[in-house]
Amino acid sequence: MQALILLALQAYIIRSLGKEHYSIWPVLRSCINIAGLIQIGLGAGASRFIAVAIGHRDGRKIERLVGTYLLATFIGAAAFLIASSVVALNLQHLFNVPEAFVVEARWAMVVMGLSGAVQMVAGVFAGILTATQSFVKLNILRSTLLLVRTSVVLASFAVFGPDLVWVAMSHLVVSCVEAIGCILLSRQVLPWLKVTFGGATWATFREVNSFSLLTLVTAIAARLYWDTDNVLINRALNPTLVAGYAIVTLILLRCSMLSSLASNAVSAPLAVLYGQGQLNRIAQAIYRANRIVVPIGAFFIIFVMLFGEEFID
Repeated sequence: MQALILLALQAYIIRSLGKEHYSIWPVLRSCINIAGLIQIGLGAGASRFIAVAIGHRDGRKIERLVGTYLLATFIGAAAFLIASSVVALNLQHLFNVPEAFVVEARWAMVVMGLSGAVQMVAGVFAGILTATQSFVKLNILRSTLLLVRTSVVLASFAVFGPDLVWVAMSHLVVSCVEAIGCILLSRQVLPWLKVTFGGATWATFREVNSFSLLTLVTAIAARLYWDTDNVLINRALNPTLVAGYAIVTLILLRCSMLSSLASNAVSAPLAVLYGQGQLNRIAQAIYRANRIVVPIGAFFIIFVMLFGEEFID
């Protein structure tokens, strides 16, 4: 359902802005996504270690992990803001941006930088929800936020007219609400948890990121695969081609995210099962997850093959 809503929203934005105007947006988003590697490099293994600590009922280690991850994330968010600001200032030199849209694109980039920084902080508490297997709560929150984002875009376009800054503002609003929601939900599932920087240690940071190295390398490969193509089209080909290409990649990315969703859904319980030595149940969980993911992914691919062109014409 989320994929279909996103597809309809993207089609509406493209038709409202026009292909030339919209073609700037995927390039900005690609820059933000690539900059998001900062968070992955700072502790993608945190959720896994929190899940294992929950399995061992080690409350002190959970507090130490969360405090370390949160401190590192704040530092990463500051670096993220600096990186996005530098790109915004040099936008016209880096990409093919029509003169009429340069100022608008710069402001959109700054707002997206703020959104990304807030989302990084929200990711810490979303990691707690993942580790505690609170997937229903997390999915309800994110589905609701998608409707909020859609409402913000529709309302702002109707009142102020189509503008990339309002698209970016919808992301910022959603990031802020998601951060608040994840904090409140994490307090419900772990009411005894005290989040402080006092328990943060360099040893814990190294422990988390020793696991994160493989995740980081995989994430870099994925981001380079999915996000550099928009930049290459903008620089080497007709920039307006990005509009149609964005629809295709949205569908394919959603298919890949189904695999990621399945991985996130089973990662925390698998970590607990691993800690308990139940390897046979791990194999069963992976097999059952694949039986669900593959048919759903095939549906989206067939859908875009049949109807993809209708969304931008």
